Formats: sequence, C-alpha cells, structure tokens
Amino acid sequence: MNRRDFVSGLGTLAAAAATTEALRGHLSGEGTSGALVPNATPVGIIQTTMTPPGGGMTLGHLPRSAGFVNTWVPVEERTIGDRWGRTNVRAAISILGYVPSTSPAFERIDITVNFALNEAPFFAPFYAWQYVDLPGEHAKSSSPLTFTASVPNAASIAASFRMKSTIAGSNASGSLYYQIGGAGLGPGIYALAGPSRATGQAPDWNLITWGEIAGSLAREDGGAIDFDYLTLVVSPTHAG
Repeated sequence: MNRRDFVSGLGTLAAAAATTEALRGHLSGEGTSGALVPNATPVGIIQTTMTPPGGGMTLGHLPRSAGFVNTWVPVEERTIGDRWGRTNVRAAISILGYVPSTSPAFERIDITVNFALNEAPFFAPFYAWQYVDLPGEHAKSSSPLTFTASVPNAASIAASFRMKSTIAGSNASGSLYYQIGGAGLGPGIYALAGPSRATGQAPDWNLITWGEIAGSLAREDGGAIDFDYLTLVVSPTHAG
C-alpha cells in the first residue's frame, strides 16, 4: 500500500494567509511546549440539536497516523517536545474530499476555522469547506485545501452537519468543535464520519487505515468502507 499517495495532490488556499497574519505575535514562548504532540483522544465539544437516526457525525483518529504525517522525525538527541515545542511551531491542516457511502448519510457539512485575535471581536472566522447534497440537486463540495496556524490556542476547527432522513422534519443536526494543538487535534490523520451502515454506530477506528488514493480510507481486513467520511490531515511545520 503506497501510504505517501494519501497526501499527494493537495491544494493550497492563499486566502487563509491574510487571516493567519493577524495571529503573528498571538503566542508568547509561555505555554508552547508540547503545542503539537500526538493526541489520539482530542478534547472537543460535541453538540447535537436532534437525536440522529442511527448516529450523527463523529471524529475518528487513525491509529499510527501521527508517525506517518511526521515527515521530519526528530533525531535521537532531540525529543518531540523539544522540537515541536518551539515558539515558531505551526500546524498545517489539510481538508480533503468528501467520500459518500453507497447510501449517503449527510445532507450538508460546513467547516469553519476560527482564528484567534488579540482584540475584539477576538476571533476571525474563515469559512473553509462545504458539502451540500439537497433533494433534487446534484451534490456539490468545495475543493481540497491546506492552511496553517500557530499552535496551540490560536485556531480551532468547527464542523456543523445535517443528516438525511426519510421522515419529514426529523433531520438530525449538530456540530463538532476542536482546538488545533494542545488538548485538541495533534498530528495525524482524522476522519469526520457518519455512522457505520453495519452497526448504526461510529466506525471502529482500530479497523481503519489510510488508502491508496489521496484522502481515501480502507479497512485493515480488506472489507468495504460502509460510512460517509471527510478526511483531515494535521502535520507539524515551521514558520522559519
């Protein structure tokens, strides 16, 4: 399996640069140690406005993916904390394409990145990505993109969703909110996913790995993926 192909061909978004510039100087040296470290269980906020039929959107982390995305492994005499904890550490976040299942579960997904500011209004929202599949219309989605942010506490990512339903007025909706870095998203490959068709629950991420095509997932046992998903890649980078 060619793991490197997973992150090939990603687009970049220059529009994010202007907002990111406003963050310069937001972080001092204090509190940056361990700003972007492996974190398989990020702390986030999950809100659901209606009970999803069979489950809503969940965030999954692919086991062992932190080592995969870390393309500049620290040498033995430097710990991860020593290198990643420097004040110029930034995170590169890639949002890849949406992959529907044979029976798509989502009607709409909106991803917003909130960049922290030092003064009112204290955050700058960047409407990063959208997927819409309305009845009677062709499904539409934004292009893949990559943006960077200082870590931690300088940016967060919010994903709001609306599920499809065969019962009028019973569409489940909600949102997931995670900080980038710190107690939030560390380096690795994540998936915003709908429920498994086989179980009606969140996918078992211990059985999932990354696939041959950029942004795709695969099962370790070779079985078919039976849920909708959108992949995210968080990787460390340096400002200079």
